[in-house]
Amino acid sequence: MTEMNNQITIYVDGEAIQAEPGAMLLDTIDKAGMGERVPRMCHHKELLPAGNCRVCVVEIDGMPNTVPSCHTPVTDGMKVSTSSEKVVATRKSVIEFMLINHPLDCLVCDQGGDCELQDMVYQFGADNSRFCEPKVEKQPEDISPLIAVNANRCIKCMRCVRFLEEISGQRELGMLNRGENCKISSFYDDKVTSKLSGNTIDVCPVGALLAKSATHAVRPWELKRTESVSPYDALGTNINIDTFANKVIKIIPRHNSGINGSWISDQDRFGFLGLEYRVEQPLVNGEVTPWEQVQEDLGRVFADNEKSTLFMVSPTATVEQMLAVENLAAAMPNAQIGYSFSQHRQIQGDTEYFPVLGMSLEQLLQSDLIIIAGVDLDQDLPVLAARLRKANCRVVMIDPQTPDAGLVKNAQSPVLLFGKAVSEHVDADQLRESLQKVFAHGKLKTGDISGGANSAGAAILQSLRSCEDSAKSFSNVVLVGDALEEIAGDKMHIISSAEHVIALMSTTTEAIKRNAHIILPIPAWTEVSGSFVNMQLNWQCFKAAIKAPDAAREIEQICAMIAKAAKVAIFRKISEDQFADKLKQIKTEQQKSWSAQC
Repeated sequence: MTEMNNQITIYVDGEAIQAEPGAMLLDTIDKAGMGERVPRMCHHKELLPAGNCRVCVVEIDGMPNTVPSCHTPVTDGMKVSTSSEKVVATRKSVIEFMLINHPLDCLVCDQGGDCELQDMVYQFGADNSRFCEPKVEKQPEDISPLIAVNANRCIKCMRCVRFLEEISGQRELGMLNRGENCKISSFYDDKVTSKLSGNTIDVCPVGALLAKSATHAVRPWELKRTESVSPYDALGTNINIDTFANKVIKIIPRHNSGINGSWISDQDRFGFLGLEYRVEQPLVNGEVTPWEQVQEDLGRVFADNEKSTLFMVSPTATVEQMLAVENLAAAMPNAQIGYSFSQHRQIQGDTEYFPVLGMSLEQLLQSDLIIIAGVDLDQDLPVLAARLRKANCRVVMIDPQTPDAGLVKNAQSPVLLFGKAVSEHVDADQLRESLQKVFAHGKLKTGDISGGANSAGAAILQSLRSCEDSAKSFSNVVLVGDALEEIAGDKMHIISSAEHVIALMSTTTEAIKRNAHIILPIPAWTEVSGSFVNMQLNWQCFKAAIKAPDAAREIEQICAMIAKAAKVAIFRKISEDQFADKLKQIKTEQQKSWSAQC
């Protein structure tokens, strides 16, 4: 029982394990790989311990009663029993108490088969209740347009309340009333507005909180799970896409401690619902047209190689799709590429703008001051905001037009991050330089958080080719990928003045319909295999979760159609190996820069 490296020894079921002094017993047991011995309901690894459920009780030598392991600090020489007769009896009684008013509706509950309470009942055999009186029934509440609430199934673990308070930073749920009438509800009858509210569905151990879009759709064991990456911002949030019968049923977080932790935003979770508004067939001048006829129309559009063409590529396009467009443009004599690094700012021939964080998230969390210029993190990057809040980072959000130089006065390792209001500014480069001068500090580190899902990949590809002068007008404009409907005003005139506008999109809007002469359906992001490079320069691959509609064509296929129409041969001017080498070089340079300043 001697201390080694500031550690103490405790004994769990007779086995000696090392523990950090003052650590909670349940966390210590989990770290030792014995977590399956101690069930829990209210405890969550990302939330502070609450001790509400009393399911995680254990017996400790020298203590007359069982104690909740989630709220008991370890002491040197502590002897713990996780399955004694007293412990098992206590857990059975706690579970029986939970089931007093719990509806026995497992057959129709969407959580059936994936319910922590159901698993625990089977484990401890507490399926018989001595409570014969009528169960208390609570009326359903509508707390959110996205979340369905069944108050009768709630076991008062308070995970949802704690999540919104500790992680989201918006305490919008609470426990109302007392005794059998107590319930989880929103305050003042207001709706839950947090951009992270969908995570309450994941932390709920029973079927009390469910996604409205997925209720009564399919059983959990019937779902096929595909690992993927969210296309909605540059963080590179890791997700799991659950599908059934070639249809996306729901999207849930995939844990990645270096990126999104255990959380995803509501846009990541529910954004796929917007894919219902698909481009179902090729459209030429508003008329449905067979693909064979589309090839002829493309032949007329690109017959004259002297006419200039601009490819506007969305930040939601994968690295592989961007490579296909890059190599097509390289084969065409008068073609240029303009990347939409965010959903607004179009860039052509600008190699200085590089939308990356400039450091890893772990390094960012080490900073004692993080200045955010021109973006509301809780609204636009809620998962990043949650990670910073969890790490207790000092974050100051400022208006880039009115900076306060005194913020960095006592900082040791400040970081200045540029948001979309900076990147979309008319004089974005000048504004960034001005802010760096205002916050002049010997160890000031800067980064950009305004990009799209694959903005960093686009910037790498752009740096691999020689920059051409941006033309004032183009005969043909090809829009590649979704999220291009909000094009900056100084580029809209290029589209409106073009002879032909061709849109390669999975979903469309009225603005695209008004401006595009040819609209060609491509697979949605849930139907594509590929890769993104996020703001930390993590190159993440993913597979298609479902099959695309028969009418859709891959971007690579359409590039081949355009090459045939333009009578050019596509060659690999930029390869994936070149891309990988450039990415590695940039990451190495940024790591050296960080180390030098630290």
